[in-house]
Amino acid sequence: SARLEVSVFVIVYAIENVHELNNYWKVKANFELSWTDQRLKMQNLNKNRNRNLLTYLERDLIWIPEVMFSNNQLQNRLIVDSKAEVTVERTQNEPSISRYQDLNNALIYDGKLNAMNYNRTFSEQFE
Repeated sequence: SARLEVSVFVIVYAIENVHELNNYWKVKANFELSWTDQRLKMQNLNKNRNRNLLTYLERDLIWIPEVMFSNNQLQNRLIVDSKAEVTVERTQNEPSISRYQDLNNALIYDGKLNAMNYNRTFSEQFE
């Protein structure tokens, strides 16, 4: 299978705890992942990505990259829970022509041309 490029952005808000003797530190940070998925077709995207928020059901139906923290106590992963947001960033100016467009009066956007975004703030302890 082909490789897929996933962009990762991290903003560290605070280093909450540092324990030199126990060799760990705790950080509060925001993680954002961005990728495209050519298998997806989306309808009626807004230019403002915050208005293209996926529902819980929609998030369960798509592939979301897995990020694992190997240097923390529980080897946690980024999770898609109620604190996470998954949005679509519309970069395609003109919607694709679809044979289904006339049936439901929808504008269809290609997943290869419009980025999916995962965003979540968390506190995590690292060794």
